[in-house]
Amino acid sequence: MDVIAGREVGEERQEEWNQALETAARLRAAELWVLAVPMWNSSLPWPLKQLIDTVTQPGVAFSFDPAAGYRGLLGGTRAVPVYTSQVYSPGGAPEFGVDHQSTYLAWWLEFVEVEQVGELRLQPRFPDASLPARRETALEQARVLGRRLTRARNDVAA
Repeated sequence: MDVIAGREVGEERQEEWNQALETAARLRAAELWVLAVPMWNSSLPWPLKQLIDTVTQPGVAFSFDPAAGYRGLLGGTRAVPVYTSQVYSPGGAPEFGVDHQSTYLAWWLEFVEVEQVGELRLQPRFPDASLPARRETALEQARVLGRRLTRARNDVAA
């Protein structure tokens, strides 16, 4: 909050601030984020949430203007989340879980202006005999997405 208020980061927090800046710089340097997102308690696993909280800093991942509100600062970055779960399945009954996983991540990517350029899912209602076929389908979708992203990158480079 020091940064939003226009103050220097306090000396007692400078080391943590520098670590957050270093982590954010590594993410910004990546051409594409492939995010492994297993569902934990209907949401993100805490290590991913901790990464999000670490880099979502004012002046790093977003800015704030009292008149205009928030604006993301990670534009130009692209991401592909890969969602997995063992009981929840999209379109399933609420008794099998609720998806706060992809809804939160999609919101966050938009908030910091990261372009979501695809998504992959392997979310069977429960691992059963159909799991190998579902896994093959997910792998083929990953191959197709990979080819599409490679072509798009080559088109930009040309």
